[in-house]
Amino acid sequence: MTRMCIGLVLLLVVPPRAETRPVMDWTVYQYKDGLAHNVVTSVVQARDGAMWFATRGGISRYDGQAWQTFSEENGLPGNNFSGLFEAENGTLWATGGFGFRGQPGNRIARLAGDRWEPVMLPANLEGVDVGPIVGVAGGGLCFATAGMGILHYAGDEWKTIDEEDGLASNDVRCLLRSKDGAVWAAYAGRGPGVPFSPRSRGRRGGGMSRFDPVNNAWVEVAAPGELAGGAVTAMAQAVDGAVWLGTANRGVLRFDGSNWQGFAEGDGMPADRVLSVASAPDGSVWVGTVGGAARFTESEEASTAEGRWRVRQVFTEENGLPSNLVTSVCASNDGAVWLGTAWGVARYGTKSWEHHSRWPGAADRGGVALERTADGRLWAATGERVYEYDGANWMEAYRIRASGRRSTGRIVALRKGRGGTLWAAAHRSLLRFDGVYWNEFALPLSGPGSRILSISPARAGGVWAGTGAGLFRFEGEEWTSHAAQDARGVSAVHESDDGVLWYSANGGIVREKDGEREIFDTAAGLPGEPVIALREALGAVWATTRFAGMFRYDQGEWKPVPTGDQTVFGGAHRLFVDDDGLLWLATLVIGAVHTDGVTWTRYTTRNGLPGARVWDVAQDRLGRFWFATDKGLGCYSPDRDAPETRLSMPSREVAPYQSVLFKFSGQDAWKQTPPQDLKYAWRVDGGDWSTFSSEDQALVGRMVPGPHTFEVRAMDRGFNIDATPARNTFVVLAPVWQRPWFVALSVFSIVAICVSSGYALHRHRRWREAQSRLIHELESELEQAHRMQMGLLPTVPIRDDSFEIAGVCAPANHVGGDYFNYFWLDEARRTLGFGAADVSGKAMAAAVRAMQLSGIFRYEFRGKRPLNEVATRLDEDLREQMDEASFVTCCLGTLDLETQRVQLVNAAHPFPYHYCARARELREIQLPSIPLGMVLPPGSPGGRAETTIQVAPDDLLVFYSDGVTDMRNVAGEFYETDRLEQTVTAHIRASASDLVSLILEDVYRFKGNAPQADDITLLVIRMLGQGRTGA
Repeated sequence: MTRMCIGLVLLLVVPPRAETRPVMDWTVYQYKDGLAHNVVTSVVQARDGAMWFATRGGISRYDGQAWQTFSEENGLPGNNFSGLFEAENGTLWATGGFGFRGQPGNRIARLAGDRWEPVMLPANLEGVDVGPIVGVAGGGLCFATAGMGILHYAGDEWKTIDEEDGLASNDVRCLLRSKDGAVWAAYAGRGPGVPFSPRSRGRRGGGMSRFDPVNNAWVEVAAPGELAGGAVTAMAQAVDGAVWLGTANRGVLRFDGSNWQGFAEGDGMPADRVLSVASAPDGSVWVGTVGGAARFTESEEASTAEGRWRVRQVFTEENGLPSNLVTSVCASNDGAVWLGTAWGVARYGTKSWEHHSRWPGAADRGGVALERTADGRLWAATGERVYEYDGANWMEAYRIRASGRRSTGRIVALRKGRGGTLWAAAHRSLLRFDGVYWNEFALPLSGPGSRILSISPARAGGVWAGTGAGLFRFEGEEWTSHAAQDARGVSAVHESDDGVLWYSANGGIVREKDGEREIFDTAAGLPGEPVIALREALGAVWATTRFAGMFRYDQGEWKPVPTGDQTVFGGAHRLFVDDDGLLWLATLVIGAVHTDGVTWTRYTTRNGLPGARVWDVAQDRLGRFWFATDKGLGCYSPDRDAPETRLSMPSREVAPYQSVLFKFSGQDAWKQTPPQDLKYAWRVDGGDWSTFSSEDQALVGRMVPGPHTFEVRAMDRGFNIDATPARNTFVVLAPVWQRPWFVALSVFSIVAICVSSGYALHRHRRWREAQSRLIHELESELEQAHRMQMGLLPTVPIRDDSFEIAGVCAPANHVGGDYFNYFWLDEARRTLGFGAADVSGKAMAAAVRAMQLSGIFRYEFRGKRPLNEVATRLDEDLREQMDEASFVTCCLGTLDLETQRVQLVNAAHPFPYHYCARARELREIQLPSIPLGMVLPPGSPGGRAETTIQVAPDDLLVFYSDGVTDMRNVAGEFYETDRLEQTVTAHIRASASDLVSLILEDVYRFKGNAPQADDITLLVIRMLGQGRTGA
């Protein structure tokens, strides 16, 4: 051991502040999501956080999960409103806007409880167009009007404020209440080219006035030349106090109290016609136009003659908006900005992600490792440096020092130890941080393999270190070589909580417990490639390779994961277990994967990752997830709100024996999980929940008559599950013969039947006699067909000094669709051809096809063609002679007695078994493929799986049809392959014919009194001697 350095944790270098930016994105809501209409005219946020939208089809409320729509059908006095405003007392008001065409009394409405009610104007104000609303001191409201000045409402009293009271014009189009309590009024222009006169009353051009609450008077405010002939369409006050005005044809104006600044298309605006203006909490100003939306920010550069405000971003249909016509803008309390458009409403907000693209370690070479120690501190390591996150910035905490002229290499892993210790592994040294001091220890190796590849905290103290030369343990200041030094290339090591040591070596995995050692290799299901990460999670041990996939050790065996329709990936770079016990996979190909062992959720750059290559994952003490990627660090604050589940309501009554289709959907809060990424689980009558999947419908099969309950619940990307499943209660009707009216009808029918029973009984007796004769004839014909079919099969086994072959076919009825055969392919009897097949269907229809197959089988085999060509020609012949709905599964083979080789070709037949006497092992020969004669869609994969097996004396081959494993007993249990394997193993020394009989006896013993549902075919080959030699 060499102690390299000891020192206090110091911030060696104070780096520049890392660039941390939230990830913003658009979320669009339209009629299909619950919006009343796609044309949105006004957006406002209520004090409870819910968003309200005025549309051409009514008013909608959205709280992030549930939509509520108000229209004429449920009390709204009209469907066409263009203005929304929340008063100081929390009451929501709506106005019809300028150019409104509705019935008197429909121009203003307010929300009373959970219903909207019309607000009637005085008779002298009927017919006036009412526009935007602002609140004034004392809780009153002011309404802009076209031609009547300003309507002031306080209590239940209305009064007008017009030119006689100091307004410059009665044609008021916009109102604004500034932070100082003043009310600003903007007037409509009456055509271009009309000059603005500040001192004129009843002006023809546009203009603006401000009510001074101190002097209780209106003061004219104007921008000479800017407002001439232009109508003001919108006003807003920015965070810095400046007032922004949108105009109908001259872009947007900014007034800071003394100076005016204008912005038009030439300055970056998407269009000069402005429809809406709003200020955001971050100080930016958003402007909605007929050509898109513009976001203004104040530049950090020195002020110029044109000022410091610039168009920072422009949004159109090309980068997220549903429509370029932006009618309304609203900044919500969570920092998001909502834009109402002519084709829905769009929310521009964070995706709960932050990108640290310029953190100090971004310039270091190599990957990045992350870890959180027991005291909650978050660490990152890359290159030769270790960094600590202080909650705002990443600071350099330690840098590896070179030993002489030789560097100890870059850091490859970070792991937390016991007692708050942090371990870092470089290529040739180990770093330990005890919370105060850093210590560096050189690896006592040289030459090939003298690199640390992986580390894991040791349960008894210290740390395990996997190297190219074997496994070592470091404790205190001493390195100890592990006893099992025949293990090389330990690229992954992990010690579980129960003291089991796992490590990779020689392309496999070693398990050690209480001095006992178990080695897993390709025979145990592993791919034979180096394992680069091991971790215990979700009740199993997980191992991952770089390219050959991931494997899980559970209940004594290794199995590849994931399966089914879940995320498919080549392998993971690192494994991480979060605070909830769920597993994260950091991959260098497909991003990060989050799993509970059943459901797999993938995170990519589309979901917020800075880069596609993920080196590591960690979780800080606030519950946020950190991702080290090739484009910097990403910090993700997971959504903790469960989604809401919706269930469509089918008929409350279901006919007997009818399946019921349930369709469901869900919505996460503010669509943080897109609807297409939600997963669902369902159950019936309080039973077990189904596995979560992306299917948004479920078909429930036949149910007994009576009431039933169907429940479904949604799960989002963060594995948050709806705690209140959507539920539907329905009734399955009783069969018609159990209903009262049918019972009465039956009684009447019985009386009628009794009257004519004598005559019917006589005729029935004659019919029964004729039926008996017919049945006897049919039985005779079926028996003859049975003899004919059995005559096509081999009747005696073949046996000589080198092998024995025997088989049996037991149809479920008189005749069936199973078939087997074996015969010599040459006169010298050196090569034996054999095969077993199962024709789709049952009874006579399948038997006819089996007889057809028999002739084709013999003809194609006698041609001495390669086995795969035989299968191909069989496939072609069967397609010509059978209908499209029919197919054949089969397993064909040849046995060469000179070379002792068996060649097999399989076409979707059950996998045969091979008992290797030398290894004393019974294994399944897995040959997945498709059936013969099946017509596949164009472009579908085809072909048959084939293999060659070297057999030896006492080896055994067992072929069977699915009638064996699908056999059921009276309890409904299947025979299955496990019992078949046990039967073969128990009689492994029996002759071929005896083994066939023993298996068949065991199958019938298992079946008991249950009916036989499918045909049974068995074919057994036993090798006896040393093979034949050539002549």
